[in-house]
Amino acid sequence: MVLVADDDEDDRGFIRTAVLQANPRTTVRCVSDGRELLDHLRAEGEQVAAGQTESDAPPTTDLVLLDLNMPRMNGIEFLRELRGDPLLHATPVVVLTTSDEERDRLEAYGLHVAGYLL
Repeated sequence: MVLVADDDEDDRGFIRTAVLQANPRTTVRCVSDGRELLDHLRAEGEQVAAGQTESDAPPTTDLVLLDLNMPRMNGIEFLRELRGDPLLHATPVVVLTTSDEERDRLEAYGLHVAGYLL
């Protein structure tokens, strides 16, 4: 499953369309901020840790596509929380953003993102 975190509804739609064009069998879920994203991932992690079998567990996230500029919890704040969580720290994240700020790029890579796409 691909989990898209972006506060712009149009951008979420464009990303969903692009992912599904690349692989129509991919499950794509969307959230609108970092807090909602973290809550979703932690709920998945708790279900896996509780030992649910694969047949009754919901799809787990294979990739997060993350915007940096979101309300409540921005992308960098989310990455700090994610990397500090022992159940979720290895979740692959690619940043999709309009931020061309060098400090954002360096901080994101310092938090082990798999890619940073402008």
